[in-house]
Amino acid sequence: KQNGKSKKVEEAEPEEFVVEKVLDRRVVNGKRIIGAADSGGGFTFLMKWKDSDEADLVLAKEANMKCPQIVIAFYEERLTGRSCPEDEAQ
Repeated sequence: KQNGKSKKVEEAEPEEFVVEKVLDRRVVNGKRIIGAADSGGGFTFLMKWKDSDEADLVLAKEANMKCPQIVIAFYEERLTGRSCPEDEAQ
C-alpha cells in the first residue's frame, strides 16, 4: 500500500510454450551436437542448427527421439576421439 491506496496486481496470463513447439521442429533440423550437460532439469545437448550459427540446449530425450543419428554421432566422436570434419576445416 502507498498512501493508504492498494495497487491492484494484475495476474499474468498463463505461459504458452510455443518456443518448445518450434524447438521440437528444429530438433529434426539439427546439424550436430557441440556439447552436453547434466543439469537439475535433466541431461541436455547443446545442438547446432542447419543453416544457422545458433545453438540451443535440447533435452536429451527429445534429441534421442527426433534425431538419433546425430546423438549417435556425438557419442561416437567421444568414444573414438575423432573430430567432426567441420571442426577440422576451421
